[in-house]
Amino acid sequence: MDLTSFSILKEEIMKNEILESEPKYYLHIYQKHREELLQIEKEFKKDILENKYDKILINDKDRTLLDNIIYLLEGINFIEGKSDEEQIDIKKLLELDTYKNLKLCDLINIGFEFQDGKMNIEIQELKTKIDEMEKNNIWNEASVEETIKQKYLIENSENVKMINSLSEYTQFINELEINLSNGLVSRGQKDCSYDLSPSLYRIYKKRQDVHAKGYEQTFKQRIAYYSKDSGIKSDEELRAEGQHFGLPTEYLDFTEAHIISLLFAIEDYNYKGNHSIVFFIDSAAFNKHSVNKDEKLINLQFQGEREYLSRYNSCSYFIKLPNINERIHFQKGCFLRVSHQDCLDKNKDLIENLKDKCGIAIINKSCKEEILKELFTLGITFESIYPDKDNLVKSIRFNYEIMQGGKGR
Repeated sequence: MDLTSFSILKEEIMKNEILESEPKYYLHIYQKHREELLQIEKEFKKDILENKYDKILINDKDRTLLDNIIYLLEGINFIEGKSDEEQIDIKKLLELDTYKNLKLCDLINIGFEFQDGKMNIEIQELKTKIDEMEKNNIWNEASVEETIKQKYLIENSENVKMINSLSEYTQFINELEINLSNGLVSRGQKDCSYDLSPSLYRIYKKRQDVHAKGYEQTFKQRIAYYSKDSGIKSDEELRAEGQHFGLPTEYLDFTEAHIISLLFAIEDYNYKGNHSIVFFIDSAAFNKHSVNKDEKLINLQFQGEREYLSRYNSCSYFIKLPNINERIHFQKGCFLRVSHQDCLDKNKDLIENLKDKCGIAIINKSCKEEILKELFTLGITFESIYPDKDNLVKSIRFNYEIMQGGKGR
């Protein structure tokens, strides 16, 4: 890649990735384009660039391109030229998510010094700036427990805990079963900042009932081609089947198997955007409060139960259905039916009902791979939740590449 093409590429990266979408700043650009930067650095020196392009590049846009590439080259000189001890510090910085939130202007304002054409940065000063930003991050390891408690109005601090290992997870469940004694159902999500909200309500903010009918009627008509017994299934059974294949509905997937919830939470073990989360809910207490049914799961296989719940359309409640497909069977699946009314005003009514019936495990994002290894050691793999060929291969790859260290050998 020639210098002009390179500088244009970097200008587009800075414009699109920094100003218009997710911030990606110097250290991130360095990681992504290290080899290119090193190659360019070998071919062009800062003083040669300035002398050569001062005569050619005359407008502001061209000057910006030149400034960008000089900036990047100075940075690569700084990072590649550090001592071994300082290199270790840099590697630690690169492991932090917060560096992605440092803008280019933030880095510039740290106070670079130029010596012999190289850019020198005080590492401790950069660390201090990162620490300051971490303090303001409500989802970081130090703050996330309090953030979750406030978001879900959890009054008992013992019911929210950061989890770093499988043993801590199982111990937390044992403690919850003492505090929430009616029997728990659980749900895992890969990002603790995501709301506890069904897909239908995440997509549509208005007229959800109209959109739900549109999806479900179309699904009911077309599923008959793939499932010959669909004609004898209830609307609730068809809704649950559609939910498991990605149809937007008012249902939230839960399970009676808490290891399955953990696996759902950490299956995307490379995701480091936020910590993962597992919700545990005393569903019997929830149902008693919501629809006056003291049952862990209301069985909608029975016509009488469906008729009873028809009087509570404005309420949310936990239900179970027949094992209408393999996924529900293997996942020991059940559902929280979330009413439109409970999703108004950011789930205020739903959260109010949950606050004294809920426990929350926050799965440390830095521990997800190790916990997944522990699960695989116990024979709990991706096939445990998705019994199909795709997840057979996914399980084989994780076992070989991560468990056995086959990748890169």
